[in-house]
Amino acid sequence: MRTKKAARADLLRELTIVFRATNRRVTAETDAILHDNDLTHALGGLLWELDPAVEPPAMKDLAVTLQCDRSNVTAMVEKLVQRGLAERHEDPNDRRSKVVQLTAKGVEMRVAIMHQLVDDSAFAALPDEDLGALLALLRRVSAQ
Repeated sequence: MRTKKAARADLLRELTIVFRATNRRVTAETDAILHDNDLTHALGGLLWELDPAVEPPAMKDLAVTLQCDRSNVTAMVEKLVQRGLAERHEDPNDRRSKVVQLTAKGVEMRVAIMHQLVDDSAFAALPDEDLGALLALLRRVSAQ
């Protein structure tokens, strides 16, 4: 006779396996879209963080968000600047700091990639009710 604890452990193990497989699929889909747009995974992550709907982030804050060294952020931002996708400006609150924002071309690319990510999503085939339930569960887990 199986105990509740053993059954729960089995569920958690299977959930972990399925979650990791889903993560691999989403990562592969994302990587393919980024590759099609001539972006590395790191540049895609930076593009994701440069949301034009919020205040432009300081480069030092991007390093914290992206969990990398400031020099890496500088190199990545420079690549976006060279491609005409982003601009660096003096931080109006701290002249020693630089903020980064997307250009019109960068916003256009970000929007296009976001649409591709949604359209090609591993979750796109799920009905709205299932999507809502999954989203609610993942929000609960991420809030812990």
